[in-house]
Amino acid sequence: MKKLKYLFLTLFTSTLFANPMMHKMPTPHVDVYKITPQKSIKIDDLTYPAQTKAYRYATVVAKVNGTLQKIFIKEGNKVKKGDTLFKIDDSIYKANLLEAKANLQMAQATLYKAKKEWLRTKRLFERHATSVQANDISFSAYQVALSQVEMAKATLNKSQINFDYTSVKSPINGLTTIKRVDIGNYVTIGLPLIDVYNIDKIYVYFSLPESQFKKLNKEYYIDGKLKVDILKNGKKIATANVDYIDNKFDKETSTVQLRAILDNKEHKVFPGDFVKVKLANVYEKNVILIPQKALLQTQKGSIVFIAQNGKVAIRPIFSFSEYKNKYIVKGLLKPNDTVIINNFFHIKPNSKIIVDKVIGE
Repeated sequence: MKKLKYLFLTLFTSTLFANPMMHKMPTPHVDVYKITPQKSIKIDDLTYPAQTKAYRYATVVAKVNGTLQKIFIKEGNKVKKGDTLFKIDDSIYKANLLEAKANLQMAQATLYKAKKEWLRTKRLFERHATSVQANDISFSAYQVALSQVEMAKATLNKSQINFDYTSVKSPINGLTTIKRVDIGNYVTIGLPLIDVYNIDKIYVYFSLPESQFKKLNKEYYIDGKLKVDILKNGKKIATANVDYIDNKFDKETSTVQLRAILDNKEHKVFPGDFVKVKLANVYEKNVILIPQKALLQTQKGSIVFIAQNGKVAIRPIFSFSEYKNKYIVKGLLKPNDTVIINNFFHIKPNSKIIVDKVIGE
């Protein structure tokens, strides 16, 4: 239909005034579409590729050296924060813990003795029954005993921590991946053992072209906080809130990155999935819509005919985009203009017309 309109207008403009003596034709009748500006319309075609990433994930590592003795989980199963995943041989660490406890008891006993000795010497010194040197030696021994108790407590605390590290626990709630070690392996501090992913929520990353992003701030408006529909295999599976917009454009791609956070308790998507997002609550303001059949293509661009004071007038259209069965247009149209929608073969600019029917929104 567009090609036919274009062909007609090409022939029409070349022959329109070729023969000024043409027989006078009856005044053509037309139907018109009266433009009523929309306050806003929802934009439904802003769709972009996206990729998912885990909301939280942790690589569980060994924090002490030793031989792996037990594995308490199955790969791919749910775990809770604090669940024991692995057990490392604790015999050395248990012995160190017992030794540290004993050393603390010895230090406390030494402190008790040193304190009593110093208090006794102090009373004698106050009665001038002992020397300054004896008093200083007694007080110094008491201070050393105090320090030894603190050192013993620190050693005990360290021994307790290392002993506890032999039970490797999950730092977060989530799903386990494939384990990287097996029973009998000797593990060292920092060696990765397994990953845990929390996918009850999930991040969805996508990018907007710079031109589209600028439209969001100028031509469009957002109803509340920006939301996106998540599409998987062409079907909407959920709606998510955008929680992050980068503050700079990527110079190489001329895009800006955004991130949505998806409630994923039903595990509809997994980290690394490729999906699509569609901006869900973006609207364009003061939109002018016309029927698609009213738009004509000429060698000089897009135009529409309007009925004005009983004659045909031309209005250029600078840009247009499809919206349902109409076009959103930007040009020299204004509210209450009446756009001609038929009988194009019998009308020309400035010719008289008779309007039969006015069609509204």
